[in-house]
Amino acid sequence: MDILRYMSATCIICNQVHYNETVEHIIPGSLGNEYYVMPKGEVCYQCNNRFARVENKVVSSHVFMDERKKYGLVKNPDLQGNTVLDKDLYFLMVKMGYEGMYRSRKKIWDKFRWDEVRQYLIKRNPYDSLKDRSLPANVQFKSIPGWLDRFRLRNNHLTLEYAEVDERLYIRFQFGKIRTWVRMI
Repeated sequence: MDILRYMSATCIICNQVHYNETVEHIIPGSLGNEYYVMPKGEVCYQCNNRFARVENKVVSSHVFMDERKKYGLVKNPDLQGNTVLDKDLYFLMVKMGYEGMYRSRKKIWDKFRWDEVRQYLIKRNPYDSLKDRSLPANVQFKSIPGWLDRFRLRNNHLTLEYAEVDERLYIRFQFGKIRTWVRMI
């Protein structure tokens, strides 16, 4: 009998106690990420499922489909993608940044208040930081994942980075030729 199966955990997004054993990919698995995941129990089934719906919209967009085809991540090369909405891309970016910082940069994660981010991830209520589309000059991004995860992600043409500037937190994501960023806090 697996005793861990019966232990409860608290979701880092919604703070609900749950008994979940699902794996939450920080960067979607459909982009080639197999290893950079949250520890089991950190994200509940409901939050994981909510994220999956948005991830599927984003990675099925024509811009992501083209890159996925280029790297052999699409089984049917005749599939055509849809248009990606900014609100879905920002949601995915915030989700990846939040989970990545929690998993790999806990000291930095502990410095910030994440209440608005959590509410956004639960209810999709936009908050002021997301509206800031100006990136400071000469901002220096650093990898969120540690060296092994960073190496594995780069082998799949993926990067996830952060920058702290004047008590603001920026997240930058790249998949092949696609590069985007968002101000999280």
